[in-house]
Order: sequence, then structure tokens, then C-alpha cells
Amino acid sequence: MMQWGDIQFQLRATQGLSGEHDFRFAVHETPGNKPKSQFMGAGLSGYTLQLYFHRDFCVVEDAIDAIKQAAAAGEARELVFDNGRYLGDFYIEKLGEVIGNTLGDGLYMDAELEVSFKEYNDDEVAIIDKEPETGDLQQMDDGDMGTAAQNDDDLSGAVRQEEAGT
Repeated sequence: MMQWGDIQFQLRATQGLSGEHDFRFAVHETPGNKPKSQFMGAGLSGYTLQLYFHRDFCVVEDAIDAIKQAAAAGEARELVFDNGRYLGDFYIEKLGEVIGNTLGDGLYMDAELEVSFKEYNDDEVAIIDKEPETGDLQQMDDGDMGTAAQNDDDLSGAVRQEEAGT
């Protein structure tokens, strides 16, 4: 069994679970040489869960609707294996639905649902406070944009307003 928040997925309904783990690299172009790669850190993990629903075990439409409603709430929830292994907080990024057979009254006999979870990360973004470099675009006190001092005639560290048309 696996659980996402208060929704439990029974093993008999689970057809498979696959995971994807990204690792981010920045690529810096260099003249006359190959680009240089720089490791930036781990990316967000994702898991895709294949589910199968059959009328003998549940009301197929209700089971699918419950997952759709939970996904539409846009909440991150704990993703946990039945042995207690905590994978982290995840939200549903995408649902894929395949209706198998239907009964004469239009009710589903069986269906498959592919649930794609994406890791939720709400860590605060680190903001680096640095002195502006020559030519850096900055917002001035009056809301206009300007650049950092570009020559010795400008005051050290001062910001001058860009002239119209430049």
C-alpha cells in the first residue's frame, strides 16, 4: 500500500511505480572551447503511479473523482509507503485516465489511472545582496530604471537614469 495524504492506494490496484530524479547543471559557453558544465544541485523528484480500478473492488467513478478532487485542491501532501518510508511532500502534477469497459448504463467496469506526483519544495530562496556592477540595470527610487555608474564622472556607486532611446 502507498498513501498520499489521506488517500490510500492498495497494492492490488497498483500496477507500477516509477520515479524520476533530476540533477541540475548550468552550461557556460566559452569562446573557442567546449561549453563548461557546473553542477547547480538536485532538482525536484517525481513519481508516476499506475492504478487499476475494477467494479468488483470499488465504484470506479468515485475512486477516480476522489483523486481528481484532491489534485484540483492544489495541495502538497505526504507520500508514504506502507512500511513507513517517507518520500516527501508531493502534489499531483498530472492525471492520465483510460476507461476500459463500460456497462450498458454507462458506468465504468474498469479504468486505469496514471498519477504523476511532483516533489513540493517551499524552501526560501536565498537572495544574494551584492553591489551593482557597471552597466547593471537597477530600479531607482522613483521607479524608473537606470544603470550602475559607468565612468569616473559618475559618483562612485551612484545610479544614473537611462536617457530615452538608449
